[in-house]
Amino acid sequence: MKKFLWGLMSIFMLISCNDKDDFIEFEKDYFEVDYHAQKVILKTDNIIIGVAFDLSESDTEEWDESFTENCWICTGDWFSIVLKGTASRHVEVNIQENTTDQDRKVVVWVHRDIGSDTATIIQKAKPTE
Repeated sequence: MKKFLWGLMSIFMLISCNDKDDFIEFEKDYFEVDYHAQKVILKTDNIIIGVAFDLSESDTEEWDESFTENCWICTGDWFSIVLKGTASRHVEVNIQENTTDQDRKVVVWVHRDIGSDTATIIQKAKPTE
């Protein structure tokens, strides 16, 4: 009986330690957009506390970050990622027009407590006329 109770308590503790509320996941994690300047909204199932982008996976050579009281902005050559507020469930990715002959990509990263997730945005090249 002691072994059974100990096993039951162990299972309960494992389940309670794996609290889904700590994790974060994008509703959609892949976007393919046309060459126009636009805003892509990335929505999550939980509150975001930080944002960045994967420099090695993104087509940009420049990057910068700025923080204000209620806004976190990460910028690359052709995009900016904006997290507004301290309890937001979405980020805005503002994309400049793609006038190049190459598709380009940014991999957005968000985190919360112990969880994180990424979303990939591919912007198509402007068609040649």
